[in-house]
Amino acid sequence: MSSISRTVTGTRTAELEGSSSTPARIPHSLTGGSSDLILKLFLRHGVRPAGWSKLPTWIGLLAKSMMGVPFRWHERFSERRVEALSQEPVPPLFVIGHWRSGTTHLHNLLTQDPQFGCLTMRHCITPNSFLTTPEFLNRKLAEMMPETRPVDGMKMGWNFPQEEEFALERMTDLSYNHCYLFPDRAEDIFRRTVLFENRAEDGVKWTVEYHKLLCRLSLDQGGKRLCLKNPPNTARIPQLLQLFPEARFVYIVRNPEHVFRSTRDLWRNVTKLLGLTKVGEQLMEQNLVLFYRLLLKSYLGHRTLIPARNLIEVKYEDLVTTPLQTLKTIYESLRIDGFSDATPRLENYLQKKAGFQKSEHYLDSHEVAKIRQEWEFAFSEWGYDEKSWCPAPQS
Repeated sequence: MSSISRTVTGTRTAELEGSSSTPARIPHSLTGGSSDLILKLFLRHGVRPAGWSKLPTWIGLLAKSMMGVPFRWHERFSERRVEALSQEPVPPLFVIGHWRSGTTHLHNLLTQDPQFGCLTMRHCITPNSFLTTPEFLNRKLAEMMPETRPVDGMKMGWNFPQEEEFALERMTDLSYNHCYLFPDRAEDIFRRTVLFENRAEDGVKWTVEYHKLLCRLSLDQGGKRLCLKNPPNTARIPQLLQLFPEARFVYIVRNPEHVFRSTRDLWRNVTKLLGLTKVGEQLMEQNLVLFYRLLLKSYLGHRTLIPARNLIEVKYEDLVTTPLQTLKTIYESLRIDGFSDATPRLENYLQKKAGFQKSEHYLDSHEVAKIRQEWEFAFSEWGYDEKSWCPAPQS
C-alpha cells in the first residue's frame, strides 16, 4: 500500500519480548470487576460442568467485587465522572497489531514521552472507580502487583502502561480477554467481542463503554493526548474511527513464525494461570491460527478507512535494530511534534532495556509448513521470506 508510510527492511535480530515458564502470583483478571458482570459471566460459562472445579474462585471473585461496591457507586455519582463524560478526549494515538508483535515494546517507548497520557495497571484494576479511588486503597492494591509480567518477564507495575482490554474485561462482557478465562469457548468469544459478528448492537455497546473509559482516562491524565495499545483494536478500526475520525494509528507487524510460537506460549501460561475452564492443545492451536487470520484480514480490509496521513506501519525487527530512527519516522509521518525533546528519555529507556534476555522457542518443520500455508497472505503482504525461519538447533 504505497500511500501508507512504513518501514520495510525487516532485519532479523535478538528479540526483546519472550515468555516465562514460571508464572508469578497476580490478582485474577476479574478482580475489581463489577458484581453484575461476574454473575453474568458465571451464568454464561461457570455453571457448565467444565467450570464446576473453579466454583471457589468464582465465590472469591464475587466476594472481592462486593467489597468494591462502595467505591464504584461513589464514582458513578461523582462530579469527576460528570466532568469526564462531558469532555471529548484529544484524538488518541493507537498502537495496534497482533499479540506478541512488539506492541508492548513500542507502547512503552512512546509513553516515555511526557506529552502522552496512557492507561496503567491502576486503571485496569479499578476501571470503574479510578477517578475517585482513595489513595490508601491504591497503595494497598499496588503492593499486590508483581515486578515482572508473568508471561514474558518484562517489567510491570502499578503505574506502568497497560492495554485497555485489561480494564474492559472488568467492565463489560464484550472483552477479548475472556477468551483466556474460557478457552474452550474462545472462538465464539473472539467473534462476538472483536469482530462483533453475533449482533450489530454488540459493536454499539462496546463503542459506548470504550468511549466512557477513554473520557474518564483523559480527565485522569490531565487532558493529554492518549497513547493507547490494545491488540484486539486491530479489528475494531470502524468503531475507533466512529469515535475519533482524526485518530493516529501505528500498526506494528512481526515475523509470523515468531508471533505464533510466542502467542502459543502466552496462551499456555495465561490460561493455566487464570483460566476458569480448560482447553486441549489442539483446539488452542487451531484458535491461534484462526484468530491471527481473522484479525489481520480485518485490518487489511479496514485500513483504507484510515486517512493515509494518520497511519504508519512499522516492522518489529526495525524497531529493535534501529529504534530511534523508527520512532522518529513515526513522529514525522503522523505529524507529532516533540521527538527531539523526548529523545533523552527514549535513550535512557533503551539503555535500561539493553540487557533484557528472552527464552528462545522453536518451531519444527511441520509447524512452519502449517503456519506458512495458513498465514501466507501475511508473509506476502509484509515481505517475510522463507530465509527468515530459524529451525531448532541440532542436538
